Amino acid sequence: MLGARAAFFAALFLLLTPRYYGDVFLNPKDVPFAAGYVWSLYYLGRVFRVLPRPPWSLLVRTGLAIGLTLGIRVGGLILLAYLALLLGVHTVAAGLRTRRPVPCLRLALRLASHFLVVLAVAWPVMLAFWPWAQQAPLTNPFLALEQVTHFPWPGEVLLAGTWHPGTELPWSYAPHWLLISSPEPILALLLAGALLVLRRWIAPRRQQDPARPPAGARGDGGGPRRAVAAGRARAVASSSAAIRLLQSPRRRTGRRRRTL
Repeated sequence: MLGARAAFFAALFLLLTPRYYGDVFLNPKDVPFAAGYVWSLYYLGRVFRVLPRPPWSLLVRTGLAIGLTLGIRVGGLILLAYLALLLGVHTVAAGLRTRRPVPCLRLALRLASHFLVVLAVAWPVMLAFWPWAQQAPLTNPFLALEQVTHFPWPGEVLLAGTWHPGTELPWSYAPHWLLISSPEPILALLLAGALLVLRRWIAPRRQQDPARPPAGARGDGGGPRRAVAAGRARAVASSSAAIRLLQSPRRRTGRRRRTL
């Protein structure tokens, strides 16, 4: 919704994250993989928005982003699973709407062809940057993935003053690590975002007057629709207020003058 402004603040928050900023100078794997992962998710989102007929150029760019990510780490294979999941969700949703098997089957075949196009672009790009995978292009990447999931590491990790084996970390390790390694402004914004989501979820429920009879008893069915519409209106108003807060005072003043 915020466009370039959101991208600017995302980059700013990354620079304010010590772990990410520090690894930029010494980590040749994780930081490029994170960038390629986000790049791939961006194109997956664009593909999902224009289904069932995404442009060929968009599919090629999606395959290029996923292929480059795979060339850094084999964990990028999950991006292909994400793509398959998105295409499957779209197919199932279309089938539930139409309830016609033949058009649904045609749609599934069309979306499967889209997946093959992305795969046909991503796999050669991955092989170009992974010499070991070139020796057995159809098996070595999956062997590497299996090895990564069972990689033996005999080291220990310090957590809350106690050393734990790296293969036997408690469930609290990940949230504890994220909490102490994330800057306070980002944690505050995450909390604010969670509260906004909660507010949007409970807002339609508060629109119904408990003193009035249910909408089904009146036969019009308009109560829930009006409540949802009011909740959406307040959500849009909240988003508009956030955008106005991010705008410069001069820009807001100029817009007010043009309105007058």
